[in-house]
Amino acid sequence: MLKTRMEDLRNNAIILKRTQKIMHRKTLSEVLRDSTVVFGSPQKKKQIINELVTPKRRNSKISDTGLNSTYDKGLIKTRSRHDISNKSTICPFIIKTQIRDNLIGEIFLNRFEILEKIADGGFCTVFKVHDLTTKKYFALKYLKGTSLATKSGDNEVFFLKKLSKSDYFPDLLCSFFYNKHMCLVIEFLGPSLYQLLERTDFIGLSLYNIWIITKQLLQALYTLEVENVVHGDLKPENVFMIDLKNYLIKLGDLGCSFEDGKDFQGYLQSRYYRAPEVLFGLKCDKSIDMWSLGCLCAELFLGYPLLQGSDSTHQLIKIFELLGPPDENYLSQVPPNLRQLSLQTRKVKSLSITLHGTSDSFINFISSCLQYTNRLTPETGLQHQFITQFTTL
Repeated sequence: MLKTRMEDLRNNAIILKRTQKIMHRKTLSEVLRDSTVVFGSPQKKKQIINELVTPKRRNSKISDTGLNSTYDKGLIKTRSRHDISNKSTICPFIIKTQIRDNLIGEIFLNRFEILEKIADGGFCTVFKVHDLTTKKYFALKYLKGTSLATKSGDNEVFFLKKLSKSDYFPDLLCSFFYNKHMCLVIEFLGPSLYQLLERTDFIGLSLYNIWIITKQLLQALYTLEVENVVHGDLKPENVFMIDLKNYLIKLGDLGCSFEDGKDFQGYLQSRYYRAPEVLFGLKCDKSIDMWSLGCLCAELFLGYPLLQGSDSTHQLIKIFELLGPPDENYLSQVPPNLRQLSLQTRKVKSLSITLHGTSDSFINFISSCLQYTNRLTPETGLQHQFITQFTTL
């Protein structure tokens, strides 16, 4: 039984590693369905599919010395073969930018030496830089030379300065333009929660570690609430570890943030973490961050996103299947075509079954975040039983 379970884990990990370079976060069946585009000839398709399902010997899951001490026995939750075999396999998505990689070695402002590229995003590439003045290391966000990217950068600078007194957000050193590209020099942080999940082969984290992370995120969101700010893009990729041993985090990437109560025009929330009101095109407020938090917490447990829609319409269907349709009062505000969609979709899932094997308080916490209306707030979330049941940090 143990051997079979380990083979299942290994197979899932291999699929993730091989598909993450070529596809958006899709299930394996979707990868195979689209394979004529990705793989080319039928022969090549057959060869790669065979590779996807053929077990290979892997190295240790966690190779970083700094992480070995973190994952003590019992802190990483194991899952049964039944749990894993019924889960959709997902793979990450990185939007490739047109920013050239040969910036490595260049020195910006006669001060910041570009050492290596550490991440790609929709609006920027992130480099690790060495500050020749202070001899410290920072992250440099090199934005694409577009008006939209620059607007996102200006937005992030504004809110990082606004939140500079909080311990839950990165410190901004400076911002400037280099070859018509806006640059932000920010505190160098550790791996994201997505990278943390990746290092566990997407098995998921223990409930205790999820609690540590969730409590800090609630405190970060409470800070935003006090400052009248909506984050607008809460997801595992934007939460960064600053202490791997104690699971301390900071919430980054405020390029999509906006002041609560003001209309926001532009990209808002990544699809898997997007609140229903955003998908419906309705007015939104700070409660959209609590929806994202519920999705994120579920993902930390499952190892993969709770709601995986292939587009905005499919994302709504996934929500309806889990929660059922909104009530009539809510639907009266919704565009007619989407209203009809909600009435045609039946509830076929439940959180208690999807999150099988965890505590009732954790399920209730996520359920209280994933409501069409009257969600938990950061303040009430901090008073929830799931948060108060463990020893206070």
